[in-house]
Amino acid sequence: MLVEQWQDELDRRFHLPFEINLAAALAEGECSLDFDSIFTADVIRRLESHRNDSDEIKFRLEVLNSAKVQPSSPTEACRLTKLTRKRALWERWVDAASRGGLFDGNEGTELRSRLAGVDDNDFRSGIAECMVAWAFSDDLGLRISPRPAGRDGSVLEFLAQAPSQEIHVEVKSPRNLDELTEPEGGAVDVGALAKALGRALESAAKQFNEGAANVLVLAFPETGAPIPAVSSVPELSLIPAFYGEDTLLTPAGGPTVSAFNPKGRFLRRYAGQPRFTRVSAIVCIDDVPPDEKLRTVVLHNPHAMRPVDPKTFRDWRQLVPDPNSGVMRWTSEDVYRA
Repeated sequence: MLVEQWQDELDRRFHLPFEINLAAALAEGECSLDFDSIFTADVIRRLESHRNDSDEIKFRLEVLNSAKVQPSSPTEACRLTKLTRKRALWERWVDAASRGGLFDGNEGTELRSRLAGVDDNDFRSGIAECMVAWAFSDDLGLRISPRPAGRDGSVLEFLAQAPSQEIHVEVKSPRNLDELTEPEGGAVDVGALAKALGRALESAAKQFNEGAANVLVLAFPETGAPIPAVSSVPELSLIPAFYGEDTLLTPAGGPTVSAFNPKGRFLRRYAGQPRFTRVSAIVCIDDVPPDEKLRTVVLHNPHAMRPVDPKTFRDWRQLVPDPNSGVMRWTSEDVYRA
């Protein structure tokens, strides 16, 4: 009762949007039992023994234990509400992955192991896959099935059944992006970030079969480590990585002018031909605070062998080629998922 009074007071004073109530979510049956079967008491104890290893483990424990904590102050109640909201989101994501079959078979066992383990990178990649499963199945309303075969014996994350085509989905959560920031919380090294995103594309492209609609998802879930808000300002990293950027040119005998240099992975030509034609589109999803909602951006490949119908992504923000001019245009401003 005391927590409810504090939350009411905080809402009244600061109009904070506490939209998801964990108890209500559980009561409505939105969340799968798979969550508690993954994060068992033994798993929590093992994480506690490594609490001081990283800020990410501390954050993970705060989220997982948030339903059991009684706050001692209004400030703590405010933080606790955000943590329980994060736990409710993680439960939704895991539930969506479970319904989509991502926990089935050997690959499903490996996914469980990554989620329950101590390694920060393993957890981030695992919860990223669950986040993407929720985005495609629950937000876009697509039926997903697990682990379609990729190229040369590789296995992709899932197959999404769109109204007009099947889409093969591979999820990447590039590691150690926090190292791209300057010491003591400095600015992001945009050039290094664009290169890291480009390497993720190169890796995924090797896994995709020709003749299929293939989508690479770059997923950045909040896990307690600083990560760049990639999708919020795509012009800083996504556009340079995959399309190009304006550069200053000084022609002989002429003034310096600004011109677009198509050096991004989608537009750059190798021996006169585009290289990454097996990749239909790139989706970027992040839930970087303080928004506490997922941001989605879709970047279509104008040279794709098998383009993805933009209608598949409904109201997600997309950069698509204009059918008449071929110029890439945004479909909307920023789009946030609840």
